[in-house]
Amino acid sequence: MKLLPLFRNFVQTVAAFLGIVLLASCGSGGGGGGSRAAAQPGQTGSVAILFTDGPTSQFSAIHVTVTRIELISDSRQVVIFTGRKVINLLSLDKEAELFSLSSEVPTGVFSKIRLLLDKVELVKLTGEIVEADLVANGKLDLNPREAFTVRAGETLILQLDLDAEKSIHIVKLPNREVFRFRPVVFVKIIQRLIDQKLARLKGEIEAIDAERQAFRLCLENTAFMTARLGGGDDGRGSNRCVDVFVSADTSIFNSQAEPIAFGDLKAGDLVTAIGRLKFLNVDDDDDEDDDEEDDDDIDDHGGRVSHYDHKLVLQAEVIEVGDFLKLSGSLKTAPDAAGRFDFALDDGQGFEDGTVLKVQIQEKTRFFNKQGDEIDASALQAGRLATVDGVLALSDTGADILKASLIVVDTRIAGEPVKLEGTIKNLDAGEGTFDLEKLGPNDITETACVVVPQGDAIFLITEMDGKLDSERIGLDRLQDGQEADLYGNFDGSSCFIPETILVFEVTEPAPL
Repeated sequence: MKLLPLFRNFVQTVAAFLGIVLLASCGSGGGGGGSRAAAQPGQTGSVAILFTDGPTSQFSAIHVTVTRIELISDSRQVVIFTGRKVINLLSLDKEAELFSLSSEVPTGVFSKIRLLLDKVELVKLTGEIVEADLVANGKLDLNPREAFTVRAGETLILQLDLDAEKSIHIVKLPNREVFRFRPVVFVKIIQRLIDQKLARLKGEIEAIDAERQAFRLCLENTAFMTARLGGGDDGRGSNRCVDVFVSADTSIFNSQAEPIAFGDLKAGDLVTAIGRLKFLNVDDDDDEDDDEEDDDDIDDHGGRVSHYDHKLVLQAEVIEVGDFLKLSGSLKTAPDAAGRFDFALDDGQGFEDGTVLKVQIQEKTRFFNKQGDEIDASALQAGRLATVDGVLALSDTGADILKASLIVVDTRIAGEPVKLEGTIKNLDAGEGTFDLEKLGPNDITETACVVVPQGDAIFLITEMDGKLDSERIGLDRLQDGQEADLYGNFDGSSCFIPETILVFEVTEPAPL
């Protein structure tokens, strides 16, 4: 009896990029176009929402309540999520969260994603909680550079990078600070190979397929929706699960953070699986070069994911049984000969401020950078930021030890980007330069020269008709007099080199 949807060689699921519509950096879409892109009446696909974020040093947590997500075309709007789901953006700096999976989404070409937020709570490093003012009532339209397509029987991934650092605008008044949350979201539209960033799934093992080294994980934190129900909850039990595959490299730990084998897992275990989301589309099985034996294998084992509407699977790097801590902080020391190092915890994680834990690297501990690339222990250098998964072993006589299962390190050398705010002057789009007029110390006007690298990320964010509209634009769309926020660093010639440019406009409603 087959307990799971079974696959042809799982490695074949790692297909070439079909194309990425990237609102965050260079790249354009493979999601639209062609004869298959047109709407197919009565046919549906699935859409998954991934949330991720960049770091910020100003807060210990940023809780954002999402209430609705829609796909918009020229002729219709399709709701793929409705409800109230809270995400902590700062927990997503080094991984992606599978926020929702929506089935029975009508096929067709879409050009816009509408995101509705209801509440944003900022937790300061002191522990104080403040509620931010939502610009445009939290209604945001995202406009990728090219249209994207929901195809029959396939799964489309929308990865939303809600950048906390760029979204929070602090207004300093004489006797207080006002925090305005103006969402800045970078979007990737993905149809085949999912981004390298690690994803974390938590739930209960429902069934195990020892032959295939896989298990069915029914998730507890992901919203499963049905577009047919207006983005409402999908109550079908089996559709709330994802198949998790292990390999010889997968590290598995029991509730004491001790390495165990795949055979030690059992149905009913509560586990966290960390790895790479992938999916098998129906067309991946239609390889004309397959020999007869491979075709029989597909027929016998159901090479397609037949009992789920979605096609997502997780290739696990680490599996943790039970409750593991996930702690952020910085390395105070590099690992010693015994594989131990001092780890200074960020405040606001349930420990006394200034706590330093001793972390123990184990035989099966895995190391990754925040982009999802596997690294070795040599990257664990004093001063680097990291998150550590593990179980705390308490001692009455010696130091408490955090037994590590997973360590994700920020290996970047450069410091945090500098932010400049001001007004664009003397724009030369041909040369890629302009001056930024800004207020300096003592409210004295200063001017910074700006050199825009080719392919830089420039976004026009317009407040209009009670919502924010975000569109990636070219340098030729900039104009003198526009207000802009720039994120980057100064070069050796004292000119500013931005990585990201945000231009803001407010459009008054048309007269009746």
